[in-house]
Amino acid sequence: MKFTAWQIDKLIRGLHSYRVMKAVNGRLPPWKSVLDHLLLSHETAHQYPADGSEPEFREEALRRFAAGTSTLEAAKMADVASFLMAERVLTQGEMSEDAGFMTEGLILHTHFAADPERAALRFSSLSTTYRATRNGEGRVEDFELQFAPQPVETLVHAEERLRVTASGNTPTAYERKDRNIAGVSVRKGYALITSEYPTLHVFLRGGSQRDLIHYVRVGTDGMQKLGALLLVRSGTATPEVLGQAEGDDMLARYNIVRFSPTSARTVLQPKKSRGRGQRA
Repeated sequence: MKFTAWQIDKLIRGLHSYRVMKAVNGRLPPWKSVLDHLLLSHETAHQYPADGSEPEFREEALRRFAAGTSTLEAAKMADVASFLMAERVLTQGEMSEDAGFMTEGLILHTHFAADPERAALRFSSLSTTYRATRNGEGRVEDFELQFAPQPVETLVHAEERLRVTASGNTPTAYERKDRNIAGVSVRKGYALITSEYPTLHVFLRGGSQRDLIHYVRVGTDGMQKLGALLLVRSGTATPEVLGQAEGDDMLARYNIVRFSPTSARTVLQPKKSRGRGQRA
């Protein structure tokens, strides 16, 4: 079985959910215990060898896969999927690709993005990859936004990757092995440019129907230094900022994330007839 990036992300999050389910007194089980449960499951092809030798499926491979630093062979990922479904962490339906993203996008596109020339002009100056880092109380959030063209050039594919790293406290031995990463998530969706006042909107969904994120670009073109994007991120709680807020603290108060381009490639290739456009 060939797994898509979306399905692999669900497997990774499923493994972390399983550890939370099996936590005792607030302590997560080590990855060795998770692998034990997987290899002893009747639903998995990989098992402990009868001769007592080391299993082919190793703890380190599972831990790195869950940390998002390496992948697994298809047969091992199939065992992870079978195990998580047997433990009722995931369902078969959740492992199916959601084909509704672009349908939703086309509906919104019809209402809000009726000027294809203007939208294409701005997408031709939007980079394919942006990153941002935001520091909060006890955590650091690393964002990555990626854009890719679709057959409808005024509606593009969007993907958000968010890694949350614990900070400020002494990590446990398990957290050190996991590089102090508290969580990794991937959300997918689409982006469009509204017509009346050209503004970038990004709509994303995570693994559940309630995991919805909406980005909207704010500020003037002159505020976007070196091609940066100031995006209001709706769908999560606004970080609490006490006292007077200035600069980045003011951005945090309104849940604004400053993204910087990390790729020289643009989502759409500029056309000679379009001239030079401002960044969306």
